[in-house]
Amino acid sequence: MRRTPALVVLAAGAALVLAGCGDSAPDQDAKAPAPSGASAPSTPSTSATASGQEMSGAYAALGDSYSAAPGVPTIDFAAGCVRSTTNYPHLIAAAVPGLTLSDVTCSGATTDSLSGSQHTAAALDLHVPPQLDAVSAATRYVTVGIGGNDVGLFNGLVTCMTNGGCKATYGADADSAIETIGKDVTGALEAVRAKAPQARVVLVGYPQLIPASGSCAALPLDETDRAFLHQVFIDISQRMALAASQAGARFVDVLDASQGHDICSSEPWINGPQTNGEAFAFHPYEAEQRAVAAMVIKAFS
Repeated sequence: MRRTPALVVLAAGAALVLAGCGDSAPDQDAKAPAPSGASAPSTPSTSATASGQEMSGAYAALGDSYSAAPGVPTIDFAAGCVRSTTNYPHLIAAAVPGLTLSDVTCSGATTDSLSGSQHTAAALDLHVPPQLDAVSAATRYVTVGIGGNDVGLFNGLVTCMTNGGCKATYGADADSAIETIGKDVTGALEAVRAKAPQARVVLVGYPQLIPASGSCAALPLDETDRAFLHQVFIDISQRMALAASQAGARFVDVLDASQGHDICSSEPWINGPQTNGEAFAFHPYEAEQRAVAAMVIKAFS
């Protein structure tokens, strides 16, 4: 896989999960929006659940930390993958009893992690098998939420969100990095399709972290960086939608659904730069995972 040197800021793997959690990250204060996970409905919407009543068979969930949802209670360490048992794959399986879930989502995963072993925790020298091992000809449903860790893009953006200089540092390389991600994701979806030709494959996009205007104590960006980052997430989503189309998969547009739920909103779906009791830093709250679960059930149907 081609790498873009200017964007490889932190080590691959669990670094994305930990980014923004150190002492250098700005503290959230009383002006920061309160977590909204507790206000989410306890299950996916009734209409989404009803639409999945006829679904049955093996369901494999592949993806990175935005699918693993580290910090969303309750956490399974999962050999270093730090996977929530309330992430959207588990919520889908709970809402659709006919599905048999194999959840191999893993924090820090890249598209390479689908076909190769992932080194999850360097200090413990832990590895997990290729995620595609969970997919077979008998698999009937697959979700894939991956690509953000390729070329170190998300790690780089998280770093500049807390330190500034996003557009100056990454503006020249962003387009080529997003194009690489798109090609990588297309290849990943094609690999899934090759292993499970009868499966309904759904690519799950990323949410919008950045407000459409303004900033807040949790995300004190200047206007140049805010506008740049907001557009980057739009560009990522559009390129992922194209990847899904190219590979014959369905696309769940989480970015569109998350408008008004950015980090600075009154009802954020994404945590700010400090890990708390409801989500890791810069990662989804339970409310986002429940919304994604409902959208995926509709896409499966």
